Amino acid sequence: EGTGTHVGLTIDFGNGDSETCDGLGVPYPEGSNDAGQGPCGYTYLQKSPTGEPYQVTLTSQYEVSYVLSDGTTDSLGAVERSITFDYEVGEIQTVGTG
Repeated sequence: EGTGTHVGLTIDFGNGDSETCDGLGVPYPEGSNDAGQGPCGYTYLQKSPTGEPYQVTLTSQYEVSYVLSDGTTDSLGAVERSITFDYEVGEIQTVGTG
């Protein structure tokens, strides 16, 4: 029997910036009026080049342990899985205050 526990997430935003989050990050509170990006959020400051979307990579980290039929237990240690996808930023908006 094997058990994988998600322990972290690293996001490469495709523009040289990255963010590492504990667990799966922090959900956006439903109905919140807070325009901030949050503790595991990100704000692009420039749109992606025309015809060249950012290549965003999400990498999840898991701690994997197992129990064999003879009762032996051990750990595979950290295991990572990644996925990369296109992310086009078409415009940047600003919010004025005061």
